[in-house]
Amino acid sequence: MRLKSVALSALILLGVCGLTASEATAHKLAIESGFYSLSTKNVDTEESISQFGAGVYQIQYSIEAIPHLSAEVGYFLIIGSGLSGLDSNGLEAGASYFPFTNAEARVFRSEDGYLKTLDLFRPYIGAFFVQRQVSSASFAGYGAKLGTEWVFRAPWLLKADARFVSYSNADSAPVMEMTANIGIGLEF
Repeated sequence: MRLKSVALSALILLGVCGLTASEATAHKLAIESGFYSLSTKNVDTEESISQFGAGVYQIQYSIEAIPHLSAEVGYFLIIGSGLSGLDSNGLEAGASYFPFTNAEARVFRSEDGYLKTLDLFRPYIGAFFVQRQVSSASFAGYGAKLGTEWVFRAPWLLKADARFVSYSNADSAPVMEMTANIGIGLEF
């Protein structure tokens, strides 16, 4: 039941993104990898795993909804040691706020041509809803992130962020997830 509501939320967000696409100047697609730490604690046990490198993957699509704010959907995957049962994957939907810059490149068009402006560094903060599968259980929760994008050669950008996520379900202890990711993105 919870998975159906997550899928519906993702479809609504994609629909909103589609409606604003005519006003937006660009879309972004990013792939990231990095460090993760997963932990869970209940009355009887405490379990945690962490790893740097090829254990966490994220793919994310974003579109500028309004200046300084982007709407995002993505898929997140953590591959643990396989023994702990704390492998995690699932959908995410949220928003990032760019307080000092626009979320995307700006394009100004006229009859004679166009002008495209880029902010090279774009720091952001964000909040998002997550749905996760951990082992065979389904979880839902919320997260926050802090990061920056650096346009090193248009349309390519480097993206780095730190994320904290907390999710749970009715049958088990909450899971805390912390990640630090770096990746590459493309504006189109």
